[in-house]
Amino acid sequence: MLRAGWPADALNPSGATALHWAAWHGNVELVREILTHRPPLEARDGEFHGTPLGWSLHGSENSWLRASGDYPATVEALLDAGAEPPRQAEPTAASEAARRVLRRRAGWT
Repeated sequence: MLRAGWPADALNPSGATALHWAAWHGNVELVREILTHRPPLEARDGEFHGTPLGWSLHGSENSWLRASGDYPATVEALLDAGAEPPRQAEPTAASEAARRVLRRRAGWT
């Protein structure tokens, strides 16, 4: 749909973008494809007020596809694109693998 011109910032009824959902599932290939269309990285959905990076972190522990998602690579891709990592003091649900990326990339201890 993006290749056909659909806007990368299109929202579903809950206010989430395609990037939110790709990140939630740890679908790094789809995240990378969406990122080529310059979606808003800090868009917050209307229900949970999370960014795509936040959805990826939370999904790494809670998505129904968490066992097959590549959350470390998804987090890396979002950070490479310029997504703001959460502050370490903020409560963040995330798998240990996703937390390792944040420790390395965002200076978490």
